[in-house]
Amino acid sequence: MGALKGDAAFLFITQSGEMGLMTGDVIGTYLETDTVGDDGFFIAESLLAEAPMASTISPTDYYLPTGPVAINYKQAGGNVALAGIMSSELRFQPSSLLFPAQDWGVWESYMFGTGLTEDNWDVSLVRNSPHADQWVEAFGTRDTATGELSGNAPGAWVDLQHAATGVTGGEVKGTFNPDDWQAVAIGSFIDTHKFMDMLATNKAALEQLNIPTVEIGRANLEMSPESSHSASLTDAYMKNVVFFDYAQSAAQPRIFATDEVGGSYSGCVSPGDYATVSGNGLEARITMDKFEASGGNWGAHVQGGGPYSGTGTMDGQRIWMEGGAAGTVDTATRFSGTAAGVAGIGNNPYIPED
Repeated sequence: MGALKGDAAFLFITQSGEMGLMTGDVIGTYLETDTVGDDGFFIAESLLAEAPMASTISPTDYYLPTGPVAINYKQAGGNVALAGIMSSELRFQPSSLLFPAQDWGVWESYMFGTGLTEDNWDVSLVRNSPHADQWVEAFGTRDTATGELSGNAPGAWVDLQHAATGVTGGEVKGTFNPDDWQAVAIGSFIDTHKFMDMLATNKAALEQLNIPTVEIGRANLEMSPESSHSASLTDAYMKNVVFFDYAQSAAQPRIFATDEVGGSYSGCVSPGDYATVSGNGLEARITMDKFEASGGNWGAHVQGGGPYSGTGTMDGQRIWMEGGAAGTVDTATRFSGTAAGVAGIGNNPYIPED
């Protein structure tokens, strides 16, 4: 009815060399002058919140990107409210395209489909490729009085080429009618090391980026000698795996992250070799996708879950985990890195049902 609502996400750099992310709501109005050609006028404004990320680069030592990276997602799961999802395209704008060696940036997504039938909706989106995987756990509500959709879009990613993992945050806005729906999402992403550091030093910045930051559970997962699929993987662990949501009162994990992942090996580790780690009622399989010689990189898929037992409001819930791990092969016997992923309660939507 003439109202314009949206979100904005920017990369910025100052004259002093400080760089980071800015996000905010976009509010305005529009006047459609041609309903056939979709022509018209609009005016809008946005109040942006600044999230400094680094300050180690000269304002002149950056370059313009060639364009965002378009990625086609597929629906992995979700409740019946969004069972008719038809398309989802995600575009990443990494800061490393402008600022060297910075694993953070902004992203946007477009989704549309049919069959929106419930006031509370959720959808699981996944993108798999030989070099990188991303997961988005979008969820929210609908307002039947206004015909609007709103929600959040937390997620995670693993990059095998750069041996990095990380998390994402974002907001969803859209509209619906009895027959179909459409929505956009926009947000930011950062690597796990940066995420864990900012939790301790600048948690407020993460919150304004709409990344879940409230710890609702923590687990230490370690391998028993009989749980390796490969004689080459002699040890594996994921320590201080923290599960996050948006509120302390919640018991629904949205993402997980840890910068204490590693293990030991002997001989040659091949793609497909895996080790099972367990603790606090949870069990996860770390399946190697890439493992180079000493001095190289490694990357893996992480999948698991179970009845969590431990601290936080998540205690007693049966949860699932889906994500990745990556890092460096430190020596001829040891490897280390980080892990991040999405999580939830109940059945894993990324595992096809029989």
